Amino acid sequence: MGIFQYEDPQTGQFYEFTIAGNAPSNTEFAQISQILNEDRTQTDTEFESAFGEAPKPFDDGTALGRGYERGKKQIKEAVGETIGTLGEQTGLGFLESYGTGLEERARQERGLLSLTQPERMQSTDVDGFGSALTYAGEVIGEQAPQLALGLGAAVTAPVIAGATGVAAPFLIGAGAAGVVTAPILFGNNIQRQEDEVASGAKDRVDVGDALTATFGQAALEGVADRLLLGGFKLLKPMGSGKTGWKGLLTRTTSRVGAGGSTEALTEVGQQMLERSQAGLSIDSDDAIAEYREAAIAGGLLGGGIRATGLGERGDRIPKNPVVPTIDKTPEQEAQAAVETEADKILADEATELTDAQKAVVAEENPEVKTIVEDAKAKIAEYSPEKEVAPTVITNELLDELGINQKSPLRKAKKRDIVGLPVTDAKVKTQLEEYIAKSNASPETKAKVAVLLGGKDAGVSAQVKPRDERIRRGLQGGRDRLAELLSLIHI
Repeated sequence: MGIFQYEDPQTGQFYEFTIAGNAPSNTEFAQISQILNEDRTQTDTEFESAFGEAPKPFDDGTALGRGYERGKKQIKEAVGETIGTLGEQTGLGFLESYGTGLEERARQERGLLSLTQPERMQSTDVDGFGSALTYAGEVIGEQAPQLALGLGAAVTAPVIAGATGVAAPFLIGAGAAGVVTAPILFGNNIQRQEDEVASGAKDRVDVGDALTATFGQAALEGVADRLLLGGFKLLKPMGSGKTGWKGLLTRTTSRVGAGGSTEALTEVGQQMLERSQAGLSIDSDDAIAEYREAAIAGGLLGGGIRATGLGERGDRIPKNPVVPTIDKTPEQEAQAAVETEADKILADEATELTDAQKAVVAEENPEVKTIVEDAKAKIAEYSPEKEVAPTVITNELLDELGINQKSPLRKAKKRDIVGLPVTDAKVKTQLEEYIAKSNASPETKAKVAVLLGGKDAGVSAQVKPRDERIRRGLQGGRDRLAELLSLIHI
């Protein structure tokens, strides 16, 4: 026996309920909810009698939000059941304990939701437009978390596989969606069997039957998720070749029908497999009622997702697009040829002209020589400098600097810098300390300072990007060179 304490957020009333165990069972949660609803009704009546108006309705969130919260708890509970069963079957006690704890926490969280949320509607409860929207919101929200997992896997897996060079995106996506949702489906199957065992209709839980059914359910889920993403070319929506609002309406209607029917059939098939593996009839009135709810839920969710056209690839850019070409006039072709020749001359790393260019200059126009040489000089001046290998400290270099043969810089383990590049932090520290503290001559210290701070320090520099003025100057030289080359017909 235990005590379950609860403060009702709607009335502010505090309760202590006597329960059989440490936490309320599903049956006890249902009984507590009934008591709370009766007290809430009485409180509302007393309030209206005292104040002449009904109290402000309690905000229990939107239908979509309520369904989404329930859906998350159901997934958590099913995964916990799967982990616990796996631990039990493999003899791993810690895994069994973790899974059982996860399942129990999810069950309690779902029970607490039932105390603040209205009872989930069934399709038979719909009696108007408003209730239809509420029902649709709860169904979509409840199914969305599991479907999102499957769709996410169906989208992501082919992308990753494509990056590795593996083909068959439909099969890969369907397989990934099935693998991701399989733990949820297996957990639901085990829970359904446990309910039948608890009611006395079944002797024991058959893990093999649950696993066999899971394979079929996961396959249905994987294929359906890929179809919802437009992964099968034969299911191309009607009106794909039409444009305008009529084409859009036709395509959207076609997508809704295809997506809704695909997901509805998938949900019904999974429900049939779940009932069959639990030993329940698949054609009784209760079974037909379950199929009806599953089909409606699948139709709403599948039709809504497919209506967006998500995953269709008709508008993708082709792998090898045809780039239109524009024919140039003879004058433009001649100018392009001249500019290309000028670029070749300027791109030549040698500052001096080649023998062929010298012959042309001497024969046609000596002015070209000056322009070309100046342009090449400018390019060499403003091009990035090549990296210079850093100077390495050697005994010969220390001799040239005038550093004593017995200096710790040569011998001491902590201060030895021989063999290190001058850019090394240890070299810099030791040489700076040498300048500051040693009794070396001023000449030696000056040489060391030059080594640390001069160009020999080995720090390669990159010239800053040329400013706009320099770019304009080079472009002007290039244009002038192109003009002269056109005159001498190079």
